[in-house]
Amino acid sequence: MAPPTQYLPLLGTKPKLIAIFGLPGSGKTHLLRHLQHTLPFQHFAFFEGSEVIAEVMASSGGLPAFLSMDNANKRIVRDTAIRNIVETCTSSERIGIMTGHCIFWDEGEECPDSILGNADWAAFTHILYLKVDPATIRARTLADQSRPRPDTSKEHLQLWQDDEMRDLRMNSLQHDILYSSVSGKPEEIQNTVKTFITDFAEHDEQVNMSRALQHLDSSLPPGRSIETMLVLDGDKTLTASDTGDILWDMIKDPKMAVTDPVKQIFDSPMRYSYTAFRQAALMHSERHESILFDLLCEEVASRVVIHPEFLAFLSQVKKNKQVGAILVTCGLTPLWRHVLNKAGLHEIPIIGSGQISHGFVVTPEVKTAVVHRLQHAYHMNVWAFGDSPLDLGMLNQSDRAFVVVGDQRTRSKSMESKLLSSIQQGLKAQQILLPPTSTLRLDSTTLPPIQLQDLVFDDARYWIFNISHATDKPSAQILMTATRDASFAGPALRHAHHQIGRYLALEYVSEKIGLTSYPIRHVQGNFTTGQRLLDEDKTLIIALMRGGEPMALGVSEAFPLAAFHHSYQPEDVQEKNLKGMRTVVLVDSVINNGKSMAEYINHIRGLDVPVRIVVVAGVVQEQAVQENGGLRKQLERHGRLDLVALRMSSNKYTGKKQTDTGDRLFNTTYLD
Repeated sequence: MAPPTQYLPLLGTKPKLIAIFGLPGSGKTHLLRHLQHTLPFQHFAFFEGSEVIAEVMASSGGLPAFLSMDNANKRIVRDTAIRNIVETCTSSERIGIMTGHCIFWDEGEECPDSILGNADWAAFTHILYLKVDPATIRARTLADQSRPRPDTSKEHLQLWQDDEMRDLRMNSLQHDILYSSVSGKPEEIQNTVKTFITDFAEHDEQVNMSRALQHLDSSLPPGRSIETMLVLDGDKTLTASDTGDILWDMIKDPKMAVTDPVKQIFDSPMRYSYTAFRQAALMHSERHESILFDLLCEEVASRVVIHPEFLAFLSQVKKNKQVGAILVTCGLTPLWRHVLNKAGLHEIPIIGSGQISHGFVVTPEVKTAVVHRLQHAYHMNVWAFGDSPLDLGMLNQSDRAFVVVGDQRTRSKSMESKLLSSIQQGLKAQQILLPPTSTLRLDSTTLPPIQLQDLVFDDARYWIFNISHATDKPSAQILMTATRDASFAGPALRHAHHQIGRYLALEYVSEKIGLTSYPIRHVQGNFTTGQRLLDEDKTLIIALMRGGEPMALGVSEAFPLAAFHHSYQPEDVQEKNLKGMRTVVLVDSVINNGKSMAEYINHIRGLDVPVRIVVVAGVVQEQAVQENGGLRKQLERHGRLDLVALRMSSNKYTGKKQTDTGDRLFNTTYLD
């Protein structure tokens, strides 16, 4: 059974407002009534523009009085109407769907300006335009006896429609609004509009990221213990060509002013944002039916050639069971599937974009998150290959970074300065010249060259420790005083440990895992942005009993959406406890030789559930985490571990009775 649809009324802190436009007679009113009967009223609010204006003018003569106003006063009324719509959506926490007009153009006159103003552009989040055939519109208006309509020629209707679509599309690009036109028979338009609205209602940047990472999880080959994963960009990395350029060159219309509408999106103020990639997905949905789209992708793929050096390299990778490869591209998934299949690389998973029905788009942030998840949830050593500024995030995140450098005439011009800036900020990368005759980027010292054939995979086991501690911080010294004071025991000591857990969670764990924004209602009534732990509701806090419980409760207070689990031995943590989790936080008061913590980590890794492991402790003995220390020696396989501590100690003493932390916490020092 499919999970219930979760409608999200906000886009950031802005209520979602979907505006439906079209010429008079295009069926806006009929469509709005249909949507009112088919969409859940508790999640959507419906508005017809003229009715809202009439409400604003209710005490001043209604709609007839509005029509007699000059343009300046009409603008004031329209601004009030759109603000009322936004306020209704905000207060009711519903998604707004409204119909309206863009241009009023009488035949024989010059085309007037759009009636939409700054308040409208600030309010809209999505626009759908009903692109109905002018002949159909003319027939409808002539047959409509309910109100007088002028007899307008098909030619004028076509000019009017083209002008409205052009105006709406261009303004949408300028104001970060998703836009699409919808065409077809009446029933097809209804179905398409409802599909788009459902997508708009349940989608935002966090949903997009979650879906992309879920796709990653389901794409990785089961049963393989991959130690090193190659994350490959597509266009101008695996190939010398840009598949998007080839696609739009194949279908360009000489009559169109813009031959590559996707390039127009990325050249707009949207740049390479989440909204821009979503707009590109809408563009592909608008221009190409699903079946024809796949055929088009297949035709484009027939013109794409993978670098022979990469083909030889990847053929060697297939022979190594500890090494895998995955394509992560902002390009089109079905197109790249045809490219890889044609090259005999069908086993390589693809994380890519597509039409709106694909469910998610790949942004630079998604690329970076894929590398991060492979490292921290699957404990892989990640090598990233990319060519453009869109790849810099994943190159910085990766364990080894390779910049593919192509022909100087066609490679990214902006990459030079942005790459140099990243290197100056700490990126360590090498460059691969493809074809080998390409000229170097930067210089051989700043960006050392290497050939694919010279890359060697190290099969040795490794563990990467990322350790953060507060030993020398004044705040930590205050917190640790109570734990070292012999007069503190029982509830007082448990309270001190609780405070330490909360402090470490807020100060260090949040930094390691990251934050995510979410809308909160401001005290003034509007929405603003709050912050919480990334995937907090997919985080499991495990208290290693009994000494770890008070600190773990402090961590739990900092992250209230996280699940909490008591554990006396590693076997208490079962696969069902980890289902759906992204992060496990193991909490203990003290790590001495690391034996207990290593047993937990090895056990969790043995369950083969992709989760990141973060260890939180009050005190960690230095020798346990040194290069040949106890914790490192006892960890199996390979991976990376985030460890957070209040204090690192060189004191190897292990407490007993009066000095044992667990006994002091619970007043059981009298027991043998």
